[in-house]
Amino acid sequence: MSLTAWFHPHPENARGLKILAAAAFANVPVTVKACEYGRENETEEYRRNCSPCCRYPVLQTEDGYVFESNAIMRHIARLDRSGSFLYGRTPFEGSQVDMWMDFAAT
Repeated sequence: MSLTAWFHPHPENARGLKILAAAAFANVPVTVKACEYGRENETEEYRRNCSPCCRYPVLQTEDGYVFESNAIMRHIARLDRSGSFLYGRTPFEGSQVDMWMDFAAT
């Protein structure tokens, strides 16, 4: 499994940091690709394949791209290798995770 997170590596980039935190808790290795706004993300190829709004962060997986930091965190939680059930043990518990992530985002 190969995962690469594309984001601007500013020390105060909360979106990038929370992705790395989720990966650390889940024991899922993620490589960081440092990106600058207005470069790769402004191409038609990026818009078509990575993010329709041409924004970071994006997670590159073997199956394709996932955009939006909370969606990326959910993807990583589903891959949890730590045995801590970050996304819950049941569909209901997964819904509880979704509920609180959505609550925190609004």
